[in-house]
Amino acid sequence: MIKIVNEQMPLPEDITPELRDFLNKCFIKDPENRPDAKTLLKHPWFVKQADQNKLAQILALNPPMEVSNTIKIHLNEKG
Repeated sequence: MIKIVNEQMPLPEDITPELRDFLNKCFIKDPENRPDAKTLLKHPWFVKQADQNKLAQILALNPPMEVSNTIKIHLNEKG
């Protein structure tokens, strides 16, 4: 937890530019500058994953504890 707060999160080299952008937005430390869940759900990487049903299926079948109720609600609304 201390490293997350004090250091920049290292990202794997082999991820797509879209995923890198999404994760960098998620890891913005200042909550005033970090996009909210509703905005992140519209990010091109998330939309692509949800459209391919990979992420939506994972979250719907076995949502991790970290997934907020807001994300679950939006996924349910999307269909």
